[in-house]
Amino acid sequence: MKLRGTQRKSAGFTVLELAIGVVLLLVLSGAVMQTLDSMKRMALVGNVQAQAQREAQRSLELIVEDLRRSGQVTLAGLEYPHFIVDGTPGAGFDEDEVHTHVPATKTAVDGDLDFGPDVGILFVHPALWPAEILGLDPEQAQRWPHGRPVLTTDSAVYGAGEAIEPGDPDFLVELDGRVVWNVGNTISYTLRTDLTGTNTLVRREANGAQRVMARNVERATFEDSEATGFSIPLNAVRVRLFFRLPDNHGKIHRFQVEATVRLRNSTGV
Repeated sequence: MKLRGTQRKSAGFTVLELAIGVVLLLVLSGAVMQTLDSMKRMALVGNVQAQAQREAQRSLELIVEDLRRSGQVTLAGLEYPHFIVDGTPGAGFDEDEVHTHVPATKTAVDGDLDFGPDVGILFVHPALWPAEILGLDPEQAQRWPHGRPVLTTDSAVYGAGEAIEPGDPDFLVELDGRVVWNVGNTISYTLRTDLTGTNTLVRREANGAQRVMARNVERATFEDSEATGFSIPLNAVRVRLFFRLPDNHGKIHRFQVEATVRLRNSTGV
C-alpha cells in the first residue's frame, strides 16, 4: 500500500506582493514626511509671528510711555499734538522739514483692514522749569526733572534740575505758568519706507535724533477724540499699528496692536 504525501504551498510573498508592499511603504513614508514637514513649518511660522507680536507690543509700550509725557497745549499759536497725514505736517509745524517725508509704499487695497492713509503725530515734551518759578519754590530744582540728562538748545545748555535762562527762545511756558514745553525740539512718529523697501515706524526729533520703533508696518495711525467722533476720551490719543510680516516661505502674516493713552495734562492724570 503506497502512502501519498500531502503537498504544501511554499511560504513567502510573490514578487508582485512585495512590489505592492514597497509602494505602500513609500506612499506611507511620504505622507508621514509631509506631515512632519508641515508641522515643522507651522511651528516655525507660529514662533516667528509670536516673536514679531512681542516686539510690536514692546514698541507700542515705548510709544505710550513717550506720549504720556506730552500734553495737549497751544504754543505760539500752534496746537499740539499735531497729526501728520501721509507725511506732510501743517503750515508752521515743520519749517526745517525734519518731520516731512514721502508717504510710505503700501500693498493694502481698498477693503483691507489696514488700507488707508497714515496719520503720524507731532508733539512736544516738558522741559526744565524757568528761573522765576524756581525762585518761588527753590526745592523744585531737586524734584523736577530729577536725573534728567543734559538738555541742549540753540541758545544754552542745561543740566538736570537747572533753571532756564529768562527769554530763552527755545522754551515756551503754558498758560498756567507752571509747565514749560520744549518747542525747540519737536518730536514725531511717522511711517517711512527705508532703503530696503521695508516700512518702518520712525521716532524723530527736530535736533536730528532718530530711532526705528517698528518694522514691517503696513499702516500707522495716531488719532484723538475729534478724529474718531469722540469714541475715545478727551485729551487722549489712540495708537494703531497694522503689521504685514513675510516669513521665509513668502507667506504674509497680518496682525495689529493698539493702545489709548491719556496726555499728561488730561483730567485724572
